[in-house]
Formats: sequence, structure tokens, C-alpha cells
Amino acid sequence: ALTGGSGEAEHCLQNRDVAIHSWGNESPFADQLAPVRSALVREFDDVNPASVFALARMYLYFGFGAEARSILTILPPENQDAPDIAFLDAMAMLMDGAVLPVNHPFSGQQGCEGDSALWGALADGLVKKSANTDAIQQAFSKMPTHLRVHLGPRISKMFAEAGDNHIAEAVLRAVDRTGVED
Repeated sequence: ALTGGSGEAEHCLQNRDVAIHSWGNESPFADQLAPVRSALVREFDDVNPASVFALARMYLYFGFGAEARSILTILPPENQDAPDIAFLDAMAMLMDGAVLPVNHPFSGQQGCEGDSALWGALADGLVKKSANTDAIQQAFSKMPTHLRVHLGPRISKMFAEAGDNHIAEAVLRAVDRTGVED
């Protein structure tokens, strides 16, 4: 089913839901962490859900999957079923190299136009024939350097296994250009 006008299938996630490149910046981790952590607990030891989500996203931006999953567990009961949790949790597992179950939150995302195509491919563990390879490459290229270095070899291998050596090599070149040693 298509939504009105945009042509984007309605099951596709919005970029803002998975735009990991926008969840942090170039300043040091500690400098970004401090203000978010200080806002975690409000008056009367009340956990601030917005800060929990911000901190989980920041941990993901820096490649800390286990930490992101851990911080989500402190959400108040009324926020435990927020739709974002499933996506953030799945991203955290993928960040740490885990294999997701067949029914994961990114099912059916590989053919989408946005950043979710990349997460769909990572979650499926392979690049499907129906994949939007341009969207996957664009999402990858927007990632911060350290995440390209971290996820690039896995993404390149998936393209190679799908028989798309041109993209596999392009991904590895993008990792090499970062100048970061693994």
C-alpha cells in the first residue's frame, strides 16, 4: 500500500526513526554524554523517558550496543512499549553483531527509500534481490566514520555474497578512505 503522494510504502520507517548519523556529533563522547545523563533523573527520582531515548541513541551513535540496550531497561513501565524501543533494541543488537530472529522490527525495510533499508539488510543478514541498494549505500555514507569502519566490512560482505561486487568494493573503499585503523 502506498501513502498519498510520497510514493513511499507506508510500512517504511521514517528516516528520523533510524537516522543514527544525527544522534551525535564530532565532539568527544564524554562531552556529549554528561548533559544527557544529568537529565536522566528528574525531581523525586523520576526517570525522564526523553533522556533515556536520547542516551540510547547517543550510545548507538558511538557504537555501544549493549549500553544502549541496558539504558532502555530503566524506562518507566508506561513507556516500556514505546514503538521506538523495538527499533533501538534491534539496532543495538546489530551494532554488537548479533543475529536477529526472522521476525525482527526491520522486516521488509530493504526495499524502502530511506535509511531503514540499511538496517533491514543488516537485520536480514543479506542483501535481497528487492533491496534498494542506492538507499543502503546512502545511509551507509551518512554514518559517522567510526560506524562506517565498524559496519562496513559486514555490509561489504553481504553485497559480495549477493553478487554485487561493485557495491561491495565501493563500501570497502569508503571504509579505507576514513583513514581509521580497525
